[in-house]
Amino acid sequence: MFFASATRFQEVLLDNLATHPETDALVIDLSRLGRLDYTGVGILEAVRDEAEAADTTFSVTNIPVHAHAYLSRFE
Repeated sequence: MFFASATRFQEVLLDNLATHPETDALVIDLSRLGRLDYTGVGILEAVRDEAEAADTTFSVTNIPVHAHAYLSRFE
């Protein structure tokens, strides 16, 4: 996830959380993640914050080795 796709990713997730307020957990599976830049990390942090504000548990799973340095705060 990088700057070109990160904003759309955020829009879709936040729209779905707003449409489904009964959601109690959001799990992001990164097993197929290709690229990741700081924009992508920032978007994940923003989505986490929005989910937690909505009392929705947020987690990130299957973080690829190449993304560990950026995403260690989500483990």
